Amino acid sequence: MKCPKCATTQTRREGTKCKSCSYEYVFDPKSDGIADGKFMALLEGASAKNTYYFTFNQLYARYCRGREQRIAAVFETLLSSSAKIGRALFWLGLAGAGVSLLASATLPMFVSLAAALGGVAAWLSGRSQNQVSPEGRAAASRARLSEWITKWKAAGRPIERLLEKPSLDRAPGPYREGDIYDYGVERVLVVQHDLLVDLFVKNNFHADQRALVVSENGYPSYLMSHAKRVLGERPDLPVVLLHDATPLGVGMRQRLEAGHFLPLAGRPIIDAGLFPGDVSKLKALSPTVPEASANAVPVDLLAFGALAGGLAGVAALPAAAVAAPPPPGQPRTPDAGSSGGGTHADFGGDADFGGDADFG
Repeated sequence: MKCPKCATTQTRREGTKCKSCSYEYVFDPKSDGIADGKFMALLEGASAKNTYYFTFNQLYARYCRGREQRIAAVFETLLSSSAKIGRALFWLGLAGAGVSLLASATLPMFVSLAAALGGVAAWLSGRSQNQVSPEGRAAASRARLSEWITKWKAAGRPIERLLEKPSLDRAPGPYREGDIYDYGVERVLVVQHDLLVDLFVKNNFHADQRALVVSENGYPSYLMSHAKRVLGERPDLPVVLLHDATPLGVGMRQRLEAGHFLPLAGRPIIDAGLFPGDVSKLKALSPTVPEASANAVPVDLLAFGALAGGLAGVAALPAAAVAAPPPPGQPRTPDAGSSGGGTHADFGGDADFGGDADFG
């Protein structure tokens, strides 16, 4: 084991405390499958060296790099009727040759061997293979990563940048500005999950991009009246949606337009969420093996830099590029992720923070 604090190396037999600086090890590389230093490197990679807050999904995506496993294709051997007869003839001929050899009967022995050889030929020619399952990939275990997090925290090591539950409903001190709207609102970002509000606000996206960030569930509640007022006063204010590439996520726009959550009638809406058609095109998602779930993956498998960069690119589009809602009764032009065009958020940009550490 190598001490992450002083870099001293020692064996497991020398104990769980560094013999040089007394650092207490949390993980046993043999039984846990990871060392302290590699787990710390994983956290640093997900947080851009403790710069950004991140979700479990983002940590998992980082962990998956280089860890997907190849699964070999599975075949079954099928035998035709002639192959089954040939197999029986082979064993009968072999048995007959053995008996003839013991009886010193040369001619019957040669006849039996000929029958056995003919049986082998029929057996082999009548075989075929049927592919039961194709070659594939398996992603790294989410459960194992969760166990590591639990063990790390149980040892008194907090993971300060990991967002595990929403915490901004009461606007805690560090995020309550003297006037929370001083930065001005140039767009409203509506996200599918409450936790994504924390991700963008705590990473200062709202101020950098002058965006009012809320979830479709009405979180944080103290901002909803302001969001409705701003949208009511400014009919040209764009609304950007961010959601998962799941059936529930893809239906987010329809839910918002059908409900009375926000005044969206006739307003320019940019559906910049993730769609199943986008997933296979994003190299950053490949290590998570999205095909195992038919590309129905959470949007926060993408690193914060990729999300922020993609949304900033959408925000920079000219107003003419943002499609207004169609008249009632007319079909909608496909949005991001579909095959028919629409507004796309390019999430293929800054998806990497730091080097590719070996996480053990």
